[in-house]
Amino acid sequence: MAIIDDQPVEGLAKPPALACALIRDAHALAQQLRQNRMQAGALDLEVPECEVLLDETGRMTRIRINPSDASHQMIEECMVAANEAVASELASHGLKILSRLHEPPDPEKIDELQAALALLGFRPGDLHSPKRMASFLSETANHPLKHHAHTLVLRSMKRAIYSADAAGHFGLAKRWYSHFTSPIRRYPDLVLHRQLAAYLVGRGGKGALPAGYLTVAAAHSTEMEQRADDASRALIEIKKFRFL
Repeated sequence: MAIIDDQPVEGLAKPPALACALIRDAHALAQQLRQNRMQAGALDLEVPECEVLLDETGRMTRIRINPSDASHQMIEECMVAANEAVASELASHGLKILSRLHEPPDPEKIDELQAALALLGFRPGDLHSPKRMASFLSETANHPLKHHAHTLVLRSMKRAIYSADAAGHFGLAKRWYSHFTSPIRRYPDLVLHRQLAAYLVGRGGKGALPAGYLTVAAAHSTEMEQRADDASRALIEIKKFRFL
């Protein structure tokens, strides 16, 4: 972040000029990609991410809020671009992939969301329109109750899953999207890496996987992800109670 803001870098007397130039160029590109996503109807949900800090015995000492500054956005946009590029490239050549599927929310959930926002004093308009929902999130970026409003919007969304039969990411406003950037910790990413490698070696003639395999892998990956999320939340709750 210091290099983006043209400020001194802590612990580094003089960063290499080429590295600084590359980081600033990446930042400019990331902001352009981000703006394009928002114009397409992507949801800019600003919900604070909390990091639990532990001492050497594993006891919680405090909670730190991780800000979503320009440096975080730069990494995020690069990851989103890579995920989309690989998914669209393979799909455009007729290869079935493990898509990261995020379906639109149910109409009943949107009705409940609008009622809850009205109780907070908001007049969001018709949030059944994805672009209107994106506009509402942008309009409330500096509102005192922003985090409450954005949390309500987040809770109205469906959980993203992995799918071998359907594609599309509502929250990111992407037609083709999959997970590609974390092969060391997510199995769907590893599957996509293997498919891409086979596709590149075979120049389009390889990379296909049996439909049955992808279906089973999608269901298993979704189940494991949700179990891990639930376990993580439960552990954080335990840490918070012990801290109190």
